[in-house]
Amino acid sequence: MTSPKLSAYAACQAAMEMYATLCALNQHCSASNEPPLFSGIGIITRVITAGGLGASDRLHYTIIGDTVNPTQRLESLRWQVLETSGVIVSDSTYLALGGYREQF
Repeated sequence: MTSPKLSAYAACQAAMEMYATLCALNQHCSASNEPPLFSGIGIITRVITAGGLGASDRLHYTIIGDTVNPTQRLESLRWQVLETSGVIVSDSTYLALGGYREQF
């Protein structure tokens, strides 16, 4: 099991890379007179169960647990706060980041 600090750090790093990619794509869209794409990312640092579910010919990777719904609600809250693309983290992620917070 990965420590909460490293897990929160990796999640925030991935979110920022995704956000940077989206921003670059939207610059291309703007130059091509195409509408921008919007995306939201919510991050909560908690224990979760993840893995393959189903038969071998219909295997789906999924997550299960009490963390799934709060994460979706956090991402929805981000739309109310920012009204555009962005990343929002929970207090558990903020606290888990510790000394890494300044990087984000």
